[in-house]
Formats: sequence, structure tokens, C-alpha cells
Amino acid sequence: MKSAFPVLLLILWMVKPLVADVDFANDVAPLLAEKCLDCHNDREPKGALDLSTKKSAFAGGDSGVVITPGKLQESYLWERVAANEMPPKHPLSDAEKQLLQKWIEEGAKWSLEKIDPFAFTTSARAGYDWWSLKPLAKVQPPGCSRAKTPSMHLSEPNEMSTG
Repeated sequence: MKSAFPVLLLILWMVKPLVADVDFANDVAPLLAEKCLDCHNDREPKGALDLSTKKSAFAGGDSGVVITPGKLQESYLWERVAANEMPPKHPLSDAEKQLLQKWIEEGAKWSLEKIDPFAFTTSARAGYDWWSLKPLAKVQPPGCSRAKTPSMHLSEPNEMSTG
């Protein structure tokens, strides 16, 4: 049994890199922008909780500190999310909860200066990535040859003419 322990440690050490850490900018920030920042922003933060910057989010609000990095059970934000109390009208999906849980457990690393809510398209509004807000691009139309394309001349009768 003693010889299996080092092998097990080796396997765990090799598997850990395969499980990717949560990327704040690509995973958590879009979630916060879509589900939280409508109420917990820097303009009119409900409960005095602003989740748009690291400094304000970790400072907490009327309820005190809400994010305790690495300590899920001490994070009031998680308590409210896990109980489906936040967001109040549309609780997070199981996948979104798992993402938030993993982020807090991994130390709640915050890589952005400020979350720009318009950096992400949500179900409620278009973001900078919305198709109609992207700059126009020069497009080369597909090539055509006259042999493959029927031409219609005004002098030729066609099926659409009525007279």
C-alpha cells in the first residue's frame, strides 16, 4: 500500500494542470456584467455594493465584505447566490454557480481594472462585440462568369413580363 501513495501523488500532480483555472476576464467578468452590474454598479450600487472594480467588490457593501478569496463558506456573495437569492428575479444557472464557486475557491483572482458592462453582449443589451457595432470590412464578392449567369435584357421577352 505504501508504494501506491507516491504513484497517486504523481498522478494528481500530473492531472492538476489539465483542470484550468477560472479566467476572470473571459469567464467571471462577463457573468458579473450580465447578471450583477445592472444593480451593483458604480452609479447607484444597491446595498452600497459595487461589483464593477476589484477595490469596491472586495470592500463590500452594507452587508460587509461579500467576497473572501479562497473561503467559499465565508463569502456572503456565494451564500446569497447558492440560496438563489441573487440575482433576485433570475437566479444563476448551475453552470454559472459552479463557475462563481470555483473562482472564489481559487482565490477570486481579479485581472481587470474595471468591468466595462458594454464589453460583453448580454440578453438585455448589445455590447461592443455586437455585430452591428463592429467596423465595416471590405468584402470581396464571389466571382461570377457570364456563362453561368443568365442575363436578362429589356429587349428579350421573359417569364415575368405581362404583355
